[in-house]
Amino acid sequence: MTTKDTIKQNFPTEVHFPIELEVLCNWIDENGYDNILTDIKLYGFQDSMTNYFDNGQKLEKYIGAFGHSADGSIFAILQIENNQKVVHLGPKGSNWFIVADNFVEFLKILAIGYPHLTEDDLEKPPIESNPNDKFKKWVETTFNVTIPNSAKKITNKADKTFTKWLFDNLQPDKTFEHFDPESEHNKQFNSIEYRLVVKNVPNNKSKFIGDLRRVSTMSISELLKQLNNLPFVVYESSTYFKGQLSIINFSTFDKDNLIFLTENYKNEVILEYRNNVKKSEKTDFKQLI
Repeated sequence: MTTKDTIKQNFPTEVHFPIELEVLCNWIDENGYDNILTDIKLYGFQDSMTNYFDNGQKLEKYIGAFGHSADGSIFAILQIENNQKVVHLGPKGSNWFIVADNFVEFLKILAIGYPHLTEDDLEKPPIESNPNDKFKKWVETTFNVTIPNSAKKITNKADKTFTKWLFDNLQPDKTFEHFDPESEHNKQFNSIEYRLVVKNVPNNKSKFIGDLRRVSTMSISELLKQLNNLPFVVYESSTYFKGQLSIINFSTFDKDNLIFLTENYKNEVILEYRNNVKKSEKTDFKQLI
């Protein structure tokens, strides 16, 4: 059975099977994965959303899965009315985002050569050398496109549009306010609040400020002012999960920078957390070990 047939037999009848996906399946059957630097594999999933979400059967007519990556993430076509996008659903019910506005844009990302599209910083070019020349030339020629150096203008992992759509469909009676700890949504889910606190100022203040800017939304001038009023918080977020508390609960971009800061400035910064299931149950922050 061909790759296309394997995926199609499990694809929702309500979701149009993109011709570009069919063409990719044929290319993979002929050339294999050796010429594409990616851990994504094309695969068909039966009842993919039913198995992924509680009440996920509501989504089967909108979402057709076509691939997965090594960590268990799902790549799928989201079709709302006649508009299609390529979306990502991370493992353990997290990390949901729109990968590309159409399948050709998704192919352009594959041609760039990110080895782990789920985890890699798509704002920057791939770190590893790219053996994608054969695949890249095929995409450029077949679809008459130019492959960019990075996916910065294609994917925005911080965009919560897809996440909001999921919650609106799975829990239409609740308002989606993902980052508001006082919202009704947050009171219904297990939640952890994180914060990175500056305790001391190192000798090399200018470099320290530059490194803090990786996670801080404050301006450099504001950071300089705050350094005279220690301690102060430079990063905070709420993460929803069902499982063990771990650094992996952060988004990849934040995780890498937070690890860098806590490892390089052990005496200056501290990463803290607290349970935040409900307002009445909030506890003091503790150091995240």
